[in-house]
This record gives sequence, structure tokens and C-alpha cells, in this order.
Amino acid sequence: MKKTNFKNFFGGTVADFSRCEIPDRNPDYVSFSGSAYWNKGNKVIRQSDHWGNLISSRWLLEGKESKIFTCAYCYYENFRPIKNIDFSKDWEILHQDDFLF
Repeated sequence: MKKTNFKNFFGGTVADFSRCEIPDRNPDYVSFSGSAYWNKGNKVIRQSDHWGNLISSRWLLEGKESKIFTCAYCYYENFRPIKNIDFSKDWEILHQDDFLF
């Protein structure tokens, strides 16, 4: 499996982010939807107002979908590729069989 990093974490992945403080520098990337991203070496920090099902990923905020504007991080090692995930399932009942390793 390819190692996840700032150049490839965003495409077709599932991750659970934890709240954190906003970094004290400009973001490394700002998406078309206005989400800001900072590369912190072993993790990515994201500031956004949309958490859950995204265009090609499912990124949750502390295990839940959210519309709260907040900053959160996720270690690259915790991103998992999407295989055939049914996004109508709850995060807690997704099994390892739903991911490609």
C-alpha cells in the first residue's frame, strides 16, 4: 500500500479528525470550497465547515458528520482508502472489510 502524505491523503479516503487549534501560519492549501489545509509532517490539519461525505471521501469530526466551522487534525497513518463503502452506514459499524489495505 502507498504511504499516505499531504500529496495523496484527499482522494477516496475515510478518516476521523480530532479538534485542534488553528495553526499560526498561512495554510498550505485552500480548496475551492474554502477549506484550509496545513501539512504538519505526520498529520494534516483541516479547517472547514463541512465534515462527513465529501466529493470523494468521508471525513468525520470526532466520529460524526458536522456543519460546525472548526479546525481538526488527522494523522496520515489513520487515513484509509475507500473500497465499497455504503455512506448511509454509521461510522461505528464500518468494518475493515470496507477498506483496501
